[in-house]
Amino acid sequence: QACIEINHFEKFYGKCVEVFKGRKIPIRTKGTVFYVKRVHFGNSPFFGWSTNIGFRDETGRTFFTNSENLKVICQETAI
Repeated sequence: QACIEINHFEKFYGKCVEVFKGRKIPIRTKGTVFYVKRVHFGNSPFFGWSTNIGFRDETGRTFFTNSENLKVICQETAI
């Protein structure tokens, strides 16, 4: 799990992202990632893991969603 968290941190942290699926955040919302956290739900140590991503849009609003709902749209670090 630590390797996955490091991989997601390198992939998302400080990058520009866009929401491409999900139901709570409008699709095509763009922002810069400032928070990456691996979380566990359930009793099994092998299943129930996901990565939560926090990002801030250009107006300053913050959103938190699963990493599976986002795609990286620019590779250069914005922070």
